[in-house]
Amino acid sequence: LPGVPAHFFAESEKNVTSDSFVLNWPSEFLQQIRRTPPPLSLPNWEEKKISLSDYRGSPLLIIFFLGGGCLHCVEQLTAFGPWAERYEEAGIPILAVSADPVSILTETLSGETATGTTYPIPIVSDEALESFQEWGVYDDFDGSAIHATFLLDAAGDTRWMEKGNAPYMHPDYLLYEAKRLLGR
Repeated sequence: LPGVPAHFFAESEKNVTSDSFVLNWPSEFLQQIRRTPPPLSLPNWEEKKISLSDYRGSPLLIIFFLGGGCLHCVEQLTAFGPWAERYEEAGIPILAVSADPVSILTETLSGETATGTTYPIPIVSDEALESFQEWGVYDDFDGSAIHATFLLDAAGDTRWMEKGNAPYMHPDYLLYEAKRLLGR
């Protein structure tokens, strides 16, 4: 099953039924699902603050990525970019959170603006990695950010998440799953 790590099929304390199979979700994972994440307010490449509150009353897909220096992250953003309009049509905007500083976002995204092209997903900077830490997508041992994707419902609660050493790369499946989870 795309997006579900193999260890979720191992024995654990809790079971969650999903259509045609039973997943054995580790209890530490269940504590993160359906919880309200911490606030988020970060600058975009133009240094304009974008906050979770800007999306109040709407579901939201949030992609935490390590930055433009991570080839896997660039591949993820390249995969999700063409799907942004379909997510919008489903009423699910996408927001990307980068570990790159605003100056790098400015350098990258101002070039697109100058050529008349724009990346369809807003990107904000969390250079200090505070939101990465608050959202639990930070490796304390390495002192670095990790890849993560969260689906929030209209109430702002987490309905789906994936985090780890590689970014989630299936925008088609996630849109299908998001519509199912959100009843759309």
